[in-house]
Amino acid sequence: MNCCRRHIRHLVAAALAVVCLWCCPMSASAVSSDKEFVDSILALITPQMPDSSKARLYHEIARTCNTADIVVKYGWLAVQNYPESDSISRVFAYNCIMWAYQMSGKSREAINVAHSALALCGDDVKFANSKMYILNSLAVCYDDINRLDSSLSCQNDALDLAVANNNSVFQCFIYQRLAILSLDRRFTELSNDFIDSLEAVSRRHNFSYHIASAYYLRSRTFVNSPVDSLSNLLRSVDCLKKAISVYDTINVPNNLLSSYFNTFLSANDLYMRLASLTGNQAYSDTSYYYYQKCSKWYKDNGVLDYISLQGQYANYLLLKNRPKEALKAIKECEPFMEDSIHLLYKQTYYRTVAACYHALGNHREAIEYSKKMVECLLLVHGDAVSDDMSDFRALTYAKQRKKLDEIERQNIELKNNLENRHSQIILYFTIAGLLLLMTVVAFLVRSFTMRRRTNGLLYVKNSLLSQQREEIEVQRDVLAYQTASLEKVNRRIMSSVNYAKRIQVAAIPSESEMRAMFPQSFVFFCPKSVVSGDFYYIVQIEGYRVVVLADCTGHGIPGGFLSMLGIFGLKEFLLTKEDAHNPGVVLGKMKDFVTRSLSSQETHLTMSDGMDMTICSFAPEGGVVRFASANQPAVIVSNGEVTKLVGDSIPVGKFHDEASLFTTSEYKVSEGDMVYLFSDGVYDQIGGRNQNGKVKRLQRVNLEQYLIEISSQSIDAQADKFNQFVGGWRGDCEQTDDMLLIGIKV
Repeated sequence: MNCCRRHIRHLVAAALAVVCLWCCPMSASAVSSDKEFVDSILALITPQMPDSSKARLYHEIARTCNTADIVVKYGWLAVQNYPESDSISRVFAYNCIMWAYQMSGKSREAINVAHSALALCGDDVKFANSKMYILNSLAVCYDDINRLDSSLSCQNDALDLAVANNNSVFQCFIYQRLAILSLDRRFTELSNDFIDSLEAVSRRHNFSYHIASAYYLRSRTFVNSPVDSLSNLLRSVDCLKKAISVYDTINVPNNLLSSYFNTFLSANDLYMRLASLTGNQAYSDTSYYYYQKCSKWYKDNGVLDYISLQGQYANYLLLKNRPKEALKAIKECEPFMEDSIHLLYKQTYYRTVAACYHALGNHREAIEYSKKMVECLLLVHGDAVSDDMSDFRALTYAKQRKKLDEIERQNIELKNNLENRHSQIILYFTIAGLLLLMTVVAFLVRSFTMRRRTNGLLYVKNSLLSQQREEIEVQRDVLAYQTASLEKVNRRIMSSVNYAKRIQVAAIPSESEMRAMFPQSFVFFCPKSVVSGDFYYIVQIEGYRVVVLADCTGHGIPGGFLSMLGIFGLKEFLLTKEDAHNPGVVLGKMKDFVTRSLSSQETHLTMSDGMDMTICSFAPEGGVVRFASANQPAVIVSNGEVTKLVGDSIPVGKFHDEASLFTTSEYKVSEGDMVYLFSDGVYDQIGGRNQNGKVKRLQRVNLEQYLIEISSQSIDAQADKFNQFVGGWRGDCEQTDDMLLIGIKV
């Protein structure tokens, strides 16, 4: 956390890796050795070859090799041999050179190359992506030489281009960098604005990697203070945990691994700070856990961050009273202490070594390394770190001055227009005022005349009205009492009905349960009243998936009672694999059960009510549907062809031919076929009008034709379109019956 620039480098490196895929794509073939590859390409170049062809081969070497010196050498050869008219190729070659300078730590050389590339790009829109990449790299280079204002200015220009070109990926990377630059300069409110923008864009486009980055940056805002606060540290740790949890759900690409391991590095640092602040050893153990997760990667890939990581590990060992091991750990970074290394990392190294010598009692060495740390500290905060502090302020002032001049020009034009129209407005208001005054006077005179005429009549009417008012008040009191009584009764009735609906909803499977058993399915369920006479039931028995659709006699409360009776019966008779294999037998048991339930032996009263029912059983081996139906149709739609599933014309209830049995049919289905079950309330619904303007029923043939039209679409699209279709057909007509339709894709 203390060495903020290490995070900047890793985030920008990730951005550059992504943008390089747009602006300067690498060769498709893998090269095992840069030297062998260079020799193979140079062997193709002959003295007679045109300069443009030589330039393309040199460019191929520059954009394929990973050795910085080779990239610089052949990148410049490519620039020199490309014709001046080929600006695009020259810009791409400059990008390679700039990348090589940047990776080798030659930031000033990279800045000069970047300005040359920007000069070639100009304002041409075809260079938009290249300019974004160049400006972003230029910002990194300015940051490396401590010109933070210039870095921020370049990043703002890159952001303007990304927004103008609707490049959401690049916007995310730029918002990350702007947030980090603001955090480095202690602009906490500004950094929060950038983090909010990053999170909004990444959530809008579901960029999980950038959501994790937003959590990581948010953690830094809580500790962007020179004094550690326990609450801020804990809030920062909570944000880091969220970032790590998001990373764990995605496959982080290799070019973005630095940001992934940065979360572990920051967690290591935070837990050590918590251990130092609270004295709780458990925090230091957690810090060591995160050290183990990322130490190998940083040793192989990130020398600078490895220095910071080893410094924290040494602090952990010092906390455990193991100073010799701590000194050995931090001394592993001594080979990296070159003149070109950033002062912040030198400061970290010297401070940690001094602490180790102090713990060992070697105060002379501790003082020497403390002096070196102070020298680095003075250089970091000296005048040399900001030799371009006014660049960004000047640019910002120029933009603001331009806006103010434009506003002033508009104000002058507005003032002139107002002066020209001032006299006209005064005249219009004067005329309008006079007309209004005349109208008011005429109205008052007429009102006074009519008032005198009607005062006599009002006196007579007032006495009559007083008597009528007394009679009305008596009637009102009576009506109020009756209304209150009716409302009380109605509330009791509706309370009972609504409770009955809750019971029925609890008994009928939910759409999520339906999707759990049949992932590609939808249910259209539209009761006519609060409770429904239509219901459906699903069950899975030893590999069989069974769906039942039933239409009880009537609707509302009577139908609701019968539906609960039907659900109870299905739970009794649809239990075994044999039941699932023979849905016709289940219908027979249901028929006997409903007949017995609706007959009274004492009063010899037999009701003819019952229900129509369809049972579809999907076999576990797939490709087969076993079907039985009581007075209900169903259809299978396969490749635009419809197969009608016809059952028996026998109700589940009292029937004149009690010896009749239900039959079980078997149908072959293929993957992608649609099976539709529906009650008669769907195709009996009145709505669309004929040529004479009279309403008519939907009819089953029209329903089947519409199911064929939507069968090839996705399940969610079918559900939405069928709902719109029924609503459009019904229009302003009253619903005639409960409606239920189930669609299942095989």
